[in-house]
Amino acid sequence: MSHLIEIHQNNRIAAGDCVESEKTLRDVLPILKSIFEKYLIDEGINGKISWRSQVMFNDCSIRPDGGVFYLQNEKGEFGFLVVEDKIQGSNDLRHEKGLKKQSTGNAIERVFKNLNASWNIFKDLPICPYIVFVAGCDFHHTETIIHRIGPTANFGRQPIVREALLDGTFDMSGFCDEIDIIKDQNREFGTFCVKAHKYDEHPNGTSMWTSEERLCVLEHTGKKAIKEILRHVNNHERVCSPTNDNVSW
Repeated sequence: MSHLIEIHQNNRIAAGDCVESEKTLRDVLPILKSIFEKYLIDEGINGKISWRSQVMFNDCSIRPDGGVFYLQNEKGEFGFLVVEDKIQGSNDLRHEKGLKKQSTGNAIERVFKNLNASWNIFKDLPICPYIVFVAGCDFHHTETIIHRIGPTANFGRQPIVREALLDGTFDMSGFCDEIDIIKDQNREFGTFCVKAHKYDEHPNGTSMWTSEERLCVLEHTGKKAIKEILRHVNNHERVCSPTNDNVSW
């Protein structure tokens, strides 16, 4: 019984962290949409920006934590940004309470279904702007779970990682410069943006992404994606919109 109570308590901790983390993500989505709309105007681009929380395919659907952003213009409709949010790890809280360390979780592995289905969105494009925000003590380099990100990301890109400094802050300089959404093979992949801290050095929540940090990453990625989509469709007489076949909403 004590074991079941412990599991339930850990689940509640994880759920609370996820709610708080997803709130900082939801807060930036309307701001982000406005930024992209202004970007089209400033660049003289004829088009419209939209956002959907869910995309339906013939045989499945995806509901990413941060939804999917689309660009519509005279050439069609193109998904240009998918956003996920995964926070994982409660050993920092267990350490504070003097409890023994437990094995790491598996929240990150649940990204794979959505990532695999994103083929339907990006299959006709030279980019894969699929951003996964990752946070928590489970992803510190001293844990093994960070190595699971490679297979989860379809071996497309190494995760971009920042770990907490001694004072609990993060040096995020140059982070966006490491984001590469251009396909080098004809397959979808995720860009995993990781903040992590050591469970016995910093308290729970230390590595949670802030709204400002998210906005910086997503604005950079979204603008790059729009630019690459327009470059691609303007170089091809007819490009099949990746959302016109096999997709509904």
